[in-house]
Amino acid sequence: MNINKRTYPGGRVRWRARYPDPARGGKKQIERQFETRREAEKWLTSQTAAIQRGDHIDPRDNQRLFEQVVDAWQATWLDLEPKTQAGYKAILNRHVLPRWSGVRIGAVSPEAIQEWINELAVERHPTTVRRIYSVLRAVLKVAIERRYLIANPCDAVRLPRASAVTSSERVVLSASEVATLAEAITPRYRLLIYTAAYTGLRAGELGALQGET
Repeated sequence: MNINKRTYPGGRVRWRARYPDPARGGKKQIERQFETRREAEKWLTSQTAAIQRGDHIDPRDNQRLFEQVVDAWQATWLDLEPKTQAGYKAILNRHVLPRWSGVRIGAVSPEAIQEWINELAVERHPTTVRRIYSVLRAVLKVAIERRYLIANPCDAVRLPRASAVTSSERVVLSASEVATLAEAITPRYRLLIYTAAYTGLRAGELGALQGET
């Protein structure tokens, strides 16, 4: 590890700090320039400590753009259903990328995420905010797996509490109203209306029902 003083035309002075890249057996150097020697020394000290702890991150990696990590996450979607992929893409394009595109992955801080979540919560339902957050968290999880980040900044973020449906908001149909609805719908789905009304099964559970053969 060393620090060198470099003087550029015009008299501008910069301090170059260098240390062997531990991921490449020390055969290559990782370097960065600073305005002062003190900044260079502080940076080298922090990198040395990280190497000793075993959680060193190449400073060049957390300078990757957020959308590059999104591409890496999408490359892992091999086993996802088309509907799930479409849902993720919709959230990325509508909410996540407009906010974080062009941002260095190392700059996606807990403070910045919390501010964004708070803004979303003003206009959107807590459940929607949580879905958007889950997509961001999944992207940043890939950054950790690729060692672009040490920890997921989403871990320090507070989410809006999911609001429960109260008894006053819940609509309960009477037997006659269920019959009216069932008779008004396409005959193909009439049985599903009765089944849903008297069993409490959800849409996905109803769709999975099969008759005996």
